Amino acid sequence: MEFPADAQIYVDNDGGPNSGILEFSLSGQKNSSFYIPEDFPATFAVSGNLLYAVSEPLGANSDSLSVYNASTGSLLQSNLITGLASYSMAVSGNDLYIGSNVGTVGIFNASTGSFEDLVAGSSYITRFAVGGNTLYGVEQSSPGSYTYNIYTFNATTGAQTSSTPLVTGLYGASDSRPVVSGNLLYVESQGPIVGNYYSAGSIGVYNATTGAPINASLITGLSDPTNLSLYGNDLFVDTDDVVQEYTTSGVLVSSNVLPNFDGGILDLAVAPEPSTNAMLVVGLGLLAFLGIRSRRVRRGDLL
Repeated sequence: MEFPADAQIYVDNDGGPNSGILEFSLSGQKNSSFYIPEDFPATFAVSGNLLYAVSEPLGANSDSLSVYNASTGSLLQSNLITGLASYSMAVSGNDLYIGSNVGTVGIFNASTGSFEDLVAGSSYITRFAVGGNTLYGVEQSSPGSYTYNIYTFNATTGAQTSSTPLVTGLYGASDSRPVVSGNLLYVESQGPIVGNYYSAGSIGVYNATTGAPINASLITGLSDPTNLSLYGNDLFVDTDDVVQEYTTSGVLVSSNVLPNFDGGILDLAVAPEPSTNAMLVVGLGLLAFLGIRSRRVRRGDLL
């Protein structure tokens, strides 16, 4: 089926008969010819014509990262990086940022897979976003706390740029990923705990440089908001495994862009539709380059 050359929604589906990465149009129509099967999905990121996916193969005891054609889903390079334990990733330019199960973020070369540097905060970095030369890391405010803060790091060296958090007081944000657009930082919060559960969640927008709230209650009344993606002037948010769409002004566009998934949504990305011809050229060039220079990175490099 032909899809408009506009954009598509990628979803990492955890469970059911379609465990792996699926593709949908912005109207929610599934591309039946696109499917990246994964035994135990973890996270993924899209950059132009390439899709980087981290998963744990059946029988393995660690995750590995492979590279796929973002238009067709075909495999370009398997096991570019191995020995991972991750559920969060971002890509910026030629750098891959991959979170670990000990709360650090490794910086890798996206072409060769070689380890470059390490981002380590004062606490455990759960999810993060990269904008310009800044990495925005979500950290637990204190051991055992239900609140989280966002700290900033140099995206090249991994050094923490300030001991003072940029944004504070986010509830249950361990599974929530911030999104950066220019000088705007969009942040999810699951709301204070009422009884044994988080109350209604929200999305706020902050100045990405100063952390000053622009509208801390841009979108409210969300059910368990986790994954967040921005495309154009619209925000796509995973609310209890149902994808909803809002404008960046907070106006609801659709309460059900994508339906509930069998095993849950592990990750979400909305990206421009890549050109199939450009994908072929880039994919062949990447394979030739990786055939010469690929280096696998082991767990010890990241941790």
